[in-house]
Amino acid sequence: MRTFLIIWSGQFVSAIGSAMTKFALTIWVWQFTEKATAIALFYFFFQLPQIFVALFAGILVDYFNRKHLMILSDTCVALSTITIGLLYSTNHLLIWHLYAFVGVYGCFGNIQNLAYSTSIALIVPKQHYIRASSMSSFVIEASAIIAPALAGTLYPVIGLLGILIIDITTFVVAMGTLVLVQIPQPSQTDTINSENETIWQKLAFGFRYIFSKPSLLAMTIAFSLFWFVHQLGETLHQPMILARTGGNAQVLGAVVTAAGVGGVIGALVLSMWGGFKRRIRGMLVGFIGTGLGKIVLGVGQKPLIWIGSQL
Repeated sequence: MRTFLIIWSGQFVSAIGSAMTKFALTIWVWQFTEKATAIALFYFFFQLPQIFVALFAGILVDYFNRKHLMILSDTCVALSTITIGLLYSTNHLLIWHLYAFVGVYGCFGNIQNLAYSTSIALIVPKQHYIRASSMSSFVIEASAIIAPALAGTLYPVIGLLGILIIDITTFVVAMGTLVLVQIPQPSQTDTINSENETIWQKLAFGFRYIFSKPSLLAMTIAFSLFWFVHQLGETLHQPMILARTGGNAQVLGAVVTAAGVGGVIGALVLSMWGGFKRRIRGMLVGFIGTGLGKIVLGVGQKPLIWIGSQL
């Protein structure tokens, strides 16, 4: 577990820094434009490249050194962050610069996350798989709690440049932990039978498998529709809160943090309870609960209502 813990600690710190930058950039975009469209495009250009990169990321991770891919991804994102910092400090930062930045971040972040997650089984003993998986999930939930609270508190004090410097520092820490360890490559015996397959055949395998399983196809469609609508609301609720609070970063930070806290509470309850015997019921309850929460968030006029709905 020593190798995993070293890498995990770096990823934990880096995840907080990255989430702080994303939060701070959202505030800056609103202050610069006061338009929901600008924030919507900010998230659009963050997500769009990931759709295309995700098709090829698995092949890259399978055929290239995963440690090198993680270091390369962190380096590219760090250089992009430095570029944004330089543009901001010289008063040359424009909205389209941020669209390009989040596009780069989305691409390399996707590759980095996949290389990291698929390396866990190679560096962790089988008896510790569940523990490692839980710790990896903790990184996501903890960064969703810590980063907005920190960024919302620090942004009025140190501004965007200060947040970017913190993010760059966390990237250095993450890359330092990667340099210290060795990450083994997967055995090539698993891919011998597919050596004669073209890239397009490999890409089509996942789609063929999903379409061959009607239940899996139905669930995939349901999740896709849910997250499509969910992300539409997610894009709008941040400018809504900023507009109703006069651009108050602390209030937005508290609301976003509440969502992270709710995720942790839900995970703890589910781990102790075990969930419904029929998993589909749990999925439907989750859909309904999330939808009701978003309705309350939209019609609410006070920070306490927004925080409660996000929980």
